[in-house]
Amino acid sequence: MNTHRASRTLPTLPAPVRRWLYGIAAAAAPLATIYGLVTDQQAVLWLNLVGAVLFTVAVGNTPARRDEVVPGDTE
Repeated sequence: MNTHRASRTLPTLPAPVRRWLYGIAAAAAPLATIYGLVTDQQAVLWLNLVGAVLFTVAVGNTPARRDEVVPGDTE
């Protein structure tokens, strides 16, 4: 058991909000490419960055043990 774990709670991002953000990013990338704001390669990199950040948030929201409760998580 980890006795050195920080007692503070980090802000969480519920799964529906992450799903919504994925959708916004997936819709914004082609539009930014069409309007010439970014190149095709840059759009792919931005989508990868958004995915990596949201995945990290999802992993951070996952409890280390089953008995832990994540704030904002509903089952």
